[in-house]
Amino acid sequence: MKAVLHIGTEKTGTTLLQSWMYANQSALYRRGIYISDNIGKINNRYVPSYFKKELDDWARANNIKTSEEKEAFFENFEENLSKEIEYQSKNCQYFIITSEHFHSRLTDIEEIRNLKEFIDINFNSTKIICYFRNQYDVAISAYSTAIRTGMTGTLSEFLDRATPHLYYYNYERIADNWSGVFGRENCDFRIYDRSKFKNGDLRKDFIDAIDKNINISDLDYTIEAANESLSLIQASAYEIVNKAIPYWEEAGGGVSAKNIRAKRLLSGIESLNRGILSSGNRSQIEKRFLECNAEFFRKYFGGENKFELIASVEREKQYLPVEEVADMISEVLEVALSLSGSVNLYDSDADYLRDIANKIARKK
Repeated sequence: MKAVLHIGTEKTGTTLLQSWMYANQSALYRRGIYISDNIGKINNRYVPSYFKKELDDWARANNIKTSEEKEAFFENFEENLSKEIEYQSKNCQYFIITSEHFHSRLTDIEEIRNLKEFIDINFNSTKIICYFRNQYDVAISAYSTAIRTGMTGTLSEFLDRATPHLYYYNYERIADNWSGVFGRENCDFRIYDRSKFKNGDLRKDFIDAIDKNINISDLDYTIEAANESLSLIQASAYEIVNKAIPYWEEAGGGVSAKNIRAKRLLSGIESLNRGILSSGNRSQIEKRFLECNAEFFRKYFGGENKFELIASVEREKQYLPVEEVADMISEVLEVALSLSGSVNLYDSDADYLRDIANKIARKK
């Protein structure tokens, strides 16, 4: 049985791909492709979390505070997974483990080696599949996710931290780590470019990377793109929520239910879905990566830089009619009142509403 490790990178359609595979789990099984229900659905998060040496945000979200608690959670994990692999090897040729957190969490070479040791014991061979995307686009999408999960700060501040010194964006280091451990011959590195995907579809491109002879034309493709980025105004509103209602509970607790509820209510306000998250400094940001990308493309793609330098950014109309701003504020007030239980608003609540209203009005 062959292990197929889909390691990301983050912000390359992984959620859509994972949702689609699990929606077509039975059909893929009949074609010799196995996807496990026991390693975290839908992003198989248990595997990178297990091999990650330090506790990360997954542990915190699951209220795991110590190494001992993590060990208890993962008791018999390797043994049970090995048994599952052995059993399914009788029925399937490929065992897919898909998680973008391989990219973002397994950053230590020893962690990757420990994963390989487990893979080598349980599989006949391994294939690593990884998509890489222009770092500017990744940073924009990562900001949206960061705001969803509690970060405070502006897009400009977030983009300032997108540099080759940060492992997350340094594709040469990422590719070197995984190919150095698993072997270059076992790594299929691809560029995230819809125009180059097989039939223009990431899902078909991914299965084609596994086995060109597998026919998936009759599978269900109605699964829509998931994990869409926030709009400009939604991101501003979410940031204020994070400031007013911390995403993480105190004393190492899990995620704040009140923070999640506030964002869920805001996401239902259609009028806030305005504006595109973007920066006028796109060209400047992309130039930061020219040197490390040149080496990345030289090593793994024959030298040609696959990322386009795009200086201009599409901008939708930035001025909003005052009536629309009024409607937005009215709907945001309704959300705030519902969160307060229709009781009195405190001074901090008023500050919260004022900041959102000001941010909406400034989107010009």
